Amino acid sequence: MFKKYLLMLGAIIFLIGASLNVSAETDSTGDIWHWKVTGTTGAWEVYSETGNKDYIDITNVDYSLDGSEVTLTMTLADNIQDSNSILYYIHLVAETDYYIAYYVNQVGLVVGSGGTLSGYYSMLVSPVSGNTFTATFTVNDPSANYEVRGYAAEYTNVGDETAEWWGDWAPDAYFNTYTGYVADDNTDDTTDDTTDDTTDDATDDTSDGDNNNTDDSGTPGFELFTLVVAIGTALILLRKRK
Repeated sequence: MFKKYLLMLGAIIFLIGASLNVSAETDSTGDIWHWKVTGTTGAWEVYSETGNKDYIDITNVDYSLDGSEVTLTMTLADNIQDSNSILYYIHLVAETDYYIAYYVNQVGLVVGSGGTLSGYYSMLVSPVSGNTFTATFTVNDPSANYEVRGYAAEYTNVGDETAEWWGDWAPDAYFNTYTGYVADDNTDDTTDDTTDDTTDDATDDTSDGDNNNTDDSGTPGFELFTLVVAIGTALILLRKRK
């Protein structure tokens, strides 16, 4: 009889594990990057003023999938800030298609990109608590192989990634994928480039050239444009509700 109960318990645990898929990416602190602009020239550098921008310093990003409901979570080293120039993103990637969860200045939403996800839109209700951004929504294909990625950024001019800005990516390698930047061992993790070249590198995530940026999850140009449209739509809906 006892053996029978053990078998039943094992079956229950197996079923729970089969329905709940969890993945997490931890991220070290003090690893913020700075796009420093001098005149018409920009360069990536490691941001050395530790502690000054902890509100964009990611410590963890993860997701859990229960049936078709997914929960994305991003944790920062300090409380999330409400500002038009500070943006928080979580990406749930399935090959070339992905969901993007945004939070900026009290507005949270999820949009889809690529294939059947194009046009997907879902508003988030109270997605921020202290230093944690949480997005819960329904995915159209719970059987897909997902990866979670995230980044947080502070801009001096929202919509212009050639202007000075700061960002943290999780996992760390996502910085290289997203920006196309490959550190030169002779430059101590900094590189000079024109701002025009940087714009091309950052927005062309199908490139197979020297930037080694072959991942379709990058597309910052798409994200900024989509974010402006989506936030505008969200504000219109909120006004109608009032």
